[in-house]
Amino acid sequence: MPNIQKPLPFPELQTKPDLVPLIRLTDDMSQVLALLTGYDGTQRRLLRCSKAGVLHTGQPRTKGIIKVADTGGNYDYQGPDILTTEVLIHADKDNAGVVYLSIDKSNVTDECWVLAANEWVRIAVDNLQSVYLRNVTANDITRLMYSR
Repeated sequence: MPNIQKPLPFPELQTKPDLVPLIRLTDDMSQVLALLTGYDGTQRRLLRCSKAGVLHTGQPRTKGIIKVADTGGNYDYQGPDILTTEVLIHADKDNAGVVYLSIDKSNVTDECWVLAANEWVRIAVDNLQSVYLRNVTANDITRLMYSR
């Protein structure tokens, strides 16, 4: 059984007796603590909630926006080599045609998602390089907003 070296202060829990270093941590307590934390891929982190006890989930911070435009039509685009967690893909409201979206496949018209003007989709990808687009109509614009 491991010992807690440094107590975590939770004054609102009003634990009795007060938490002190070197508490014996049983296996079942370790499992409960592991479930009450989040993992960011590197280390465990305590989860936070509102004063009312509501766990808040949010979107990751936006890192950039890419504008994809072409004057010729049937323009194929592959995202750049940028690590990301999510990407929001938006077909401009003034587009005359559709935008084909495919993930990890350069032939975007086979297995794809079709976006009409002013439609958008948000997807989770590890790298923008996984995103393939085809703007069908000349002068149509697609924007990618990505996070990390």
